[in-house]
Amino acid sequence: MPNDNTPRPNMPLDTLSSLHKTAIQMATPAHNFFLEISPNIYSSGEPVDIPSEKIFKPLKQKLPGPSSSQSWTPPNVAECAAHLEFLEVIYDMREKVLASNPIGLAMRYESKYKPDDLTIEAWHKGKWAKYVEFAVVRFLTWRETLVSNAVTYEVLPYLPSLDILMVWHSVLLNPATFRKNHKREPLYKIKFPWEAIHSHIDKNSWGFSHSQDDRNNFERHTGLDHVLFKTLEDWPKDPVRAPKQQYIGLKDFRFGKNAGAANPLNLQHSKVLAFYYKKFLHAEPTLSEALRDAVLRQGKFIDKMHDFLWIRSPALEGTLQRAIGRYENFCELMRRVPSVMIIPMQDIELVWHTHQCAAAQYVSDTQARVGRFINHDDAIRPGKLNDGFERTARLYREHFSKDYSICGCWDCELLASAMKDVLNSGTDMGTVVDVEHVIQKQQKLMKWYRAVEIKRRKHEVLPSWE
Repeated sequence: MPNDNTPRPNMPLDTLSSLHKTAIQMATPAHNFFLEISPNIYSSGEPVDIPSEKIFKPLKQKLPGPSSSQSWTPPNVAECAAHLEFLEVIYDMREKVLASNPIGLAMRYESKYKPDDLTIEAWHKGKWAKYVEFAVVRFLTWRETLVSNAVTYEVLPYLPSLDILMVWHSVLLNPATFRKNHKREPLYKIKFPWEAIHSHIDKNSWGFSHSQDDRNNFERHTGLDHVLFKTLEDWPKDPVRAPKQQYIGLKDFRFGKNAGAANPLNLQHSKVLAFYYKKFLHAEPTLSEALRDAVLRQGKFIDKMHDFLWIRSPALEGTLQRAIGRYENFCELMRRVPSVMIIPMQDIELVWHTHQCAAAQYVSDTQARVGRFINHDDAIRPGKLNDGFERTARLYREHFSKDYSICGCWDCELLASAMKDVLNSGTDMGTVVDVEHVIQKQQKLMKWYRAVEIKRRKHEVLPSWE
């Protein structure tokens, strides 16, 4: 290992002992740690199970709901891992929408329609926002079917379409608003269906598929096509303007009275157009815009989780276990210092979001653990967040004698997990630990995980572990 003065990685110090710090000093310079990939230790083999399916086994266990005001049931590793998977699926869906030429043409995002001051970023922003608006009116339609059935569900009767799951997920992350608008509805007591979502995800491509029964039930109850992406790619063209085949009114649909630019002639030519015209017409603008904005705000967090890519990290389980423990401290800090706005780190925020996805349980849990209901406001301005983070980091150090910030990269997380395993192995305090051997062992593991991820992205045969 080189011996130089290069700054070391910003490790998750709240999990580190002196042994961890020794390992940091022996590690290579920041974020070149275990970077090289040696092809000699790989060979083509069976499909690689990343993330390991054993992490998700607890999803199949029926966990008790909130039984009393003294309950405290924070999310487990399996639920947090399923959440990470779901965020990757949403990220992938957004990328496909932005890359779709038919949807772009239907929204008039085409070079001959492009104003001089309209950037590609603005194109993407408008294109995704319009897709989300269609998802919102579909969510409202689905929600109405749950209410009209007048049945108190504990679990969903069927899994709705992916775009509706996306809106539902974002609404849950505004718990005060969700509680205010949905407390008397079946949706309030239904826990976000992590097990069903996980079972429908392709871990290699992040594709998402439904069973035929789910498709049939969804379409029968809502009258909606199951896949919004396909609906918009097949958006009707104007028969009057043939053969130019210009699309009708997709970009101009608005919530409420100004539902769309489609004229009665166009509505007569397309059942799809008439159907969505009616849905947008009856969508209450204030609620619909709030739902749209909630989804759009989650984009930054989805990007953040995609960049960390913990779901495919060799330290996934350890990362999530530490995050859950830090979330416990986060809640305890809110209990101890109720007058201060406590700002979460990215790992804590993931667990917090996962907890909020069980709305009724979350209310009971926070009241029991913190002494009051804790809202999550994802619309706080950045400047206020920065100030709050500095105070939170100081308070966390004062109350728990641990650093608040973590790096979060694969290398740092894997090393933290490895050193924790050493400390938990029952080694006597007087025993000399061969830290370099531990690092070398993790180095090989890290190289393999990186090789797998590179080949996965290139759609090549994945390497097997030697």
